[in-house]
Amino acid sequence: MLAKSETERKNIGRLEADERTLAQVWELGRIQATTREAAAVLGVPEDTFLAFLTREPEAEETFEQGKAVGRVSLRRIQFKLAETNAAMALLLSKMYLS
Repeated sequence: MLAKSETERKNIGRLEADERTLAQVWELGRIQATTREAAAVLGVPEDTFLAFLTREPEAEETFEQGKAVGRVSLRRIQFKLAETNAAMALLLSKMYLS
């Protein structure tokens, strides 16, 4: 097995805000993944993912936008379900009308 160069060793676990990574970050946000879960999917420690979000404002914004889209999608599903499901209608009534 060949030894890794110093540059390769330094870049292990480092995330870059490239198109592919940002797409993954958006999808993870959309399904409301925690930072720990997102880090696991991306194959890095949670502190590395958090540092990435801090270092790359575009990545943080992408993660937050994904979360917002996911919440809207879930809310849409809940309201549709409330049309035929009394329990969901009651839940939404308590959430929005109380």
